[in-house]
Amino acid sequence: QLVGEVADMDGEAEMSPEDDELYDADDTDGEGVNKEGECKFEFIEDDTKEIDGHTLHRIKCITEFCNQEETIHVGDVGGYIEKRENLSDNAWVYNNAMVYGDAVILNSALVRDNAVVYGNAVVDDKAFIGGNAKVLADNINDKIIITDNSTITGNAGVMGKVVIAHNAIITGNAVIKGDGVEIKGDAQILDNVQIVSQATIRGNTTISGNAIIAGDAHIRGGYIQGRPFFGDGCYIAEGTRDYIVFENVGSRLDVLTAYKTKYGGVRISTGCFLGSIDEFKKAVEKTHEKNEKVKKEYFYIIDIIKNRFDL
Repeated sequence: QLVGEVADMDGEAEMSPEDDELYDADDTDGEGVNKEGECKFEFIEDDTKEIDGHTLHRIKCITEFCNQEETIHVGDVGGYIEKRENLSDNAWVYNNAMVYGDAVILNSALVRDNAVVYGNAVVDDKAFIGGNAKVLADNINDKIIITDNSTITGNAGVMGKVVIAHNAIITGNAVIKGDGVEIKGDAQILDNVQIVSQATIRGNTTISGNAIIAGDAHIRGGYIQGRPFFGDGCYIAEGTRDYIVFENVGSRLDVLTAYKTKYGGVRISTGCFLGSIDEFKKAVEKTHEKNEKVKKEYFYIIDIIKNRFDL
C-alpha cells in the first residue's frame, strides 16, 4: 500500500482527502515500511532539495515506531531522501540529513544532522551517521557497508569500497577512501587521519593526529598518534611496540616511521622513501654523501630502530 493511498475492496487505490499537502512516489514493493510492514512516512510537497541532479524530498512520519531507544511519532518531520527505496525497516533520517542515489538505510540505522549518504552505500543495523559526515560511493564499482553499532560523525568522509562494522567510530576530519578498507571491532579513527587502499583496522585500535594508513596495512590494537605513515606490508598486532616514529629529522625536518611487516621484517617510510632498513641506509649514503651531520643523524636512528625490533 502506497503512502497517501487507501485500498478499496477491489484492490484499487484512491487518494485520501487529508493528504492534500503530501504526494506519492512510485510503487516500490514495500520500501518505506517499518518492521511491522506498515507505511511509516510520506513525502512533504514543496519541501525538496536539488543536489547533483537528484531531487530529494523531506519525509514525515505517519506511523509511530521505535528506532533504537527513540520513538518516531506521527507528524515528526525527518530529513531528505530521493526515493522510497532509500529508507526501510525502522531506520530514520533526521534534521537536514540527505540520502540519495542507490544508498539504503536499513533496520534501526540513523542518519541525522547534516550528514550525506550517497551512491551504493548501505547503512545497516544500529549504525549512526551524523554531524557533517559524508558517505559517498559514487563510482559504479564502489560499495560502502556501515553496520552494527558503527558511528560516523564530525566532518568525516567515507568513499570507495569500505566496510565499517561492530563498534567502530569515525570522526573529526578523518578520511576513509579505500579499495577494500575494513574498519572493525572497537577501532576509533579520529582527527585528520587518512586510511586508503586495502588497509585493515581492527580490535581496540585508536588512530589519531595526522596518521596515514595506506596499502595493505593491517593494524590490530594499540594507540597510534602523531604523523606516522604506514604502507604496504605493515602489520601491527601487539600494540605500539610494533612501530616507532621520529619527527623533525633529516635535512627536510620530515617524519620517519619504522614498522613491522607481515613478512617478518621492518620497513621505513619517510618522504618519498619506503623500503627496508638496508635500502634506507644505502639511500642515506647516496643522498647525503656530503652532509655528514644528516647522515650521522639517520644512522643513529637506524641503530635505535634495530634496538627497538631486536635486529
